[in-house]
Amino acid sequence: MKEAPKISVIIPVYNAELYLKRCIDSVLNQSFKSFEIIAIDDGSKDNSFKILNEYQQFSPNIRTLSRENKGAAYTRNEGIKLAKGEFIMFIDSDDYINPDYLQVFYDEISSGIDDAVIGGLQRVNQDGKQLFSIQLGKDKWSKYRSISPCARIYRKKFLVDHELSFPDIPLAEDLLFSLTVYTKSENIRTIPYCGYNWFYNENSASNTLNKGFNPNLDIKNVLDKIAAIIPKDFSETKLIKFFIKKFTLYWLLDGGRHSTSAEFLRQYKEINDWIRINGMKSTLSVFDREIRDERFMVKLAIFTMNLIEKLGLLKLFAKLYCKG
Repeated sequence: MKEAPKISVIIPVYNAELYLKRCIDSVLNQSFKSFEIIAIDDGSKDNSFKILNEYQQFSPNIRTLSRENKGAAYTRNEGIKLAKGEFIMFIDSDDYINPDYLQVFYDEISSGIDDAVIGGLQRVNQDGKQLFSIQLGKDKWSKYRSISPCARIYRKKFLVDHELSFPDIPLAEDLLFSLTVYTKSENIRTIPYCGYNWFYNENSASNTLNKGFNPNLDIKNVLDKIAAIIPKDFSETKLIKFFIKKFTLYWLLDGGRHSTSAEFLRQYKEINDWIRINGMKSTLSVFDREIRDERFMVKLAIFTMNLIEKLGLLKLFAKLYCKG
């Protein structure tokens, strides 16, 4: 009988023909060999599934399947159910990993009782140039710096025992999954290793189109779901509140840039009303030790927005910042 793989690498695939080979090759070329790839084509309209079948023909490590489009959340959940490995990892189909990636994470999680081990990542462009990196420390805030389900390894038994899955919603399913994981275990550790290459595609629609706020996505719905998963006695509630501050500021700045100032101010009021009503106002300052390892540009953005609010300059800021 063939021995079960130690790690199941789950790759959701959708219209990824341009970068899929790079992703799969980076897994096949690992120094660590006890793994399987579960690549699920999510109803691609390009040659992605054809590429997957070509790989499956010569590599016994790869299992592929294809079905109608149901989204990344459904696909990842399906991968968890199919996984034969003791540990689970996720990789997005346009990203890629360093040759020692699986070995590093396996050594870290197999040597102790951790339910998950979280690493950093680096943002890279078409030429492989690093745009920035998120390197994690050992402090409790580090795991909130990157909420992606990638760049980490999970013990499958932990996910199954707690019935952890990705929620089927159009926004922030990664965020909600990761936050739920954090509330279910105290045995989660961060490491300074950065072996995950998070690809920035300058030509992708998400990076080139000026979309503004998506009218079909309700930020309050996401915030309600965050509040619902946080236990009343959760020891890291203070960090969750600061995370909400960071997350909602990103939402405002990203969507507001190509929206109208009126819509920006409406979204701002809606978010801050929610924070006030739900008692989620953060008491942490960007200068506090708990978040000392956060990226400088993130802390600068939060500090600047706090100052704008205190000086009563929000309407002027919106007028200058919003281009819609």
